[in-house]
Amino acid sequence: NQPPLIQMPQDKLETFFGENFVFQFTAVDPEGSDIHFALDSGPEGANVSSTGLLMWKAESQTPQQFTLLFTDDCNAETRLTIMVTVKSCDCLNGGSCVSDIKFPPGSGVHLCVCLPGFQGSLCEVDVTECQSNPCGLGSCISGFHSYSCVCPPELKVKTQLLHKSTTHTVVLTSSDESETKEENDKNAMQRERRVKSTSRNASTICRHPCGKSRECVAPNICKCKPGYAGSNCQTALCHPDCKNHGKCIKPNICECPPGRAGATCDEEHCSPPCRHGGTCLAGNLCTCPYGFVGPRCETMICNRHCENGGECLTPDICQCKPGWSGSTCGTALCDPVCLNGGSCDKPNTCFCPNGFFGAQCQNAICHPPCKNGGRCMRNNVCTCREGYTGRRCQKSICDPMCMNGGKCVGPNICSCPSGWRGKQCNTPICFQKCKNGGECIAPSICHCPTAWEGVQCQIPICKQKCLYGGRCVFPNVCSCRNGYSGPKCEKKVQVF
Repeated sequence: NQPPLIQMPQDKLETFFGENFVFQFTAVDPEGSDIHFALDSGPEGANVSSTGLLMWKAESQTPQQFTLLFTDDCNAETRLTIMVTVKSCDCLNGGSCVSDIKFPPGSGVHLCVCLPGFQGSLCEVDVTECQSNPCGLGSCISGFHSYSCVCPPELKVKTQLLHKSTTHTVVLTSSDESETKEENDKNAMQRERRVKSTSRNASTICRHPCGKSRECVAPNICKCKPGYAGSNCQTALCHPDCKNHGKCIKPNICECPPGRAGATCDEEHCSPPCRHGGTCLAGNLCTCPYGFVGPRCETMICNRHCENGGECLTPDICQCKPGWSGSTCGTALCDPVCLNGGSCDKPNTCFCPNGFFGAQCQNAICHPPCKNGGRCMRNNVCTCREGYTGRRCQKSICDPMCMNGGKCVGPNICSCPSGWRGKQCNTPICFQKCKNGGECIAPSICHCPTAWEGVQCQIPICKQKCLYGGRCVFPNVCSCRNGYSGPKCEKKVQVF
């Protein structure tokens, strides 16, 4: 049995300070066995699931060493020691580091989530509204998503339109003459503009353009349009107010800073969005629901670790591979089922108790084996065919039983001793046949009629003894010697 083979797509692992580091280890077994993962040593708080998912919070910039064990079903193991380096989070101006999901886990590549008012890959750029020099001859003072102009003493602001999406027109008036600075060539040629008043159905003429956020309401008199306010109508109004440093750029339209969304910037906004029901927090961070981890809650974990190749379908619900079942896919399925107390060890593989074998443990072991066609039903227990009995079906049954010392050698088959014959050895054999009506009643023993006797009933009996040498030749019949006669040869014959 060979140990598991580790599959590592990269030779080193990196993370950054503060990251919830998550990395999936994989391995294969040459024999196809399931692999079990365990953390042998590592920093405090680190853990590895039985399916190889490493989770650790990087709270120190010191490189950390992890030792993992990969074990197969036959306890063959492979040990892996790997160093994880921890990079610093280099985001500036209060920016926070998040994993760059475009790169694989363990690469250490991260992005900066900047606070409002900053931008750049490291949040190093201070974003101000004064970059476009909107105040002209005056000095610009930057505010959050806004600015204000401070004019020289000899100049005063007559009209100022401040909006990043429109052309700036500033009219500066000295004590004795007027000077108009036009930043748009089209506006420089437009000296007069006819504006239809909304309150009067008459035309009024303003010598100089009022600008986008004002309207001409009387000759040479401009008034803020609805939704705008300020000395120069440069401030858009939003009701309700924009929240979380959002900027009101048009009436009731808020421009939200990174990480915020909604009509009033009151909703957190994460990009990419949080997955699997995660909640977006400030700084483009996600808080994940139970059963999910990762920068965007993209990695699902099961509290009950799915075994035998099962996949985590939803938290605490495993989708098992064919042949496995149970809440953690730890129960093998055998179809047909294992018999005689066998346990299903792997899919369609039965582990049989002592005394049984076969794919379903359907075959029992009898030692010595059953005889005469008997079947082994369980450990050393035989079921015999009709006509046989005994622990190993070694005995034949004869019914009725063999008599006169005969032996049952097969179902209803008797082997008779010498002098006997018949199905039950109940018929004696007389090797010298009984004569004169005699009956063989035992081996070589004849039972003779009343008038006969002898081994074969061959000797007649004369109730009255034959005299003078006469011989009994038939029952009660004498054969007399010459010179004698009579039933008993009792008469002497006179010879002349």
